Amino acid sequence: NLHFVPVKSVEQQDLKAIRSVRKRLEENRTALANQIRGLAAEYGVVFPLSIKALRSHLPLALEDAENALSPVMRNLLQTLYCDFVSLSEEIDEMTQSVTMLSQQNPKYEAIRNIPGFGPILTAALISEVGAGNQFQNGRQFSAWCGLVPKQNSTGGKSSLGSLSKNGNRELRALLIHGARAVVR
Repeated sequence: NLHFVPVKSVEQQDLKAIRSVRKRLEENRTALANQIRGLAAEYGVVFPLSIKALRSHLPLALEDAENALSPVMRNLLQTLYCDFVSLSEEIDEMTQSVTMLSQQNPKYEAIRNIPGFGPILTAALISEVGAGNQFQNGRQFSAWCGLVPKQNSTGGKSSLGSLSKNGNRELRALLIHGARAVVR
């Protein structure tokens, strides 16, 4: 009754490594965006919360001579903005690499054609599961991802709770986001 973990192929290891680096870059960009917002807020300049909005509003705030930003803070924010743009470009490059690698193998075409599966989710599924031969059925895969309800039973009565949240947290989150995208 032992379930052995299949050895990952070189392709799976490459996809997982790129995804890992991409995730770190996203975390760094989010931290930098929060720092930019915090520093600017000290001077009364408030930016929207989204990354896209920050990228478009920050240059306008730097050019606006009417706001309360000091020359030192303008230079500092300009430097941080350059770092922010650089991180965004690196994330885009990683996304392109993930897309390219996940599209190279024709045996994963069925995964790519599932509604809600973009390049990141496809790459995550390929790098973590591969062909999925280690699962006998969809229920095992769902349980492995943590997408099944907790089972509580006592005195012969069985009740189902919330998601068990066992398994790969990132893959589970991506699958849920993909499902939400389809439902919208």
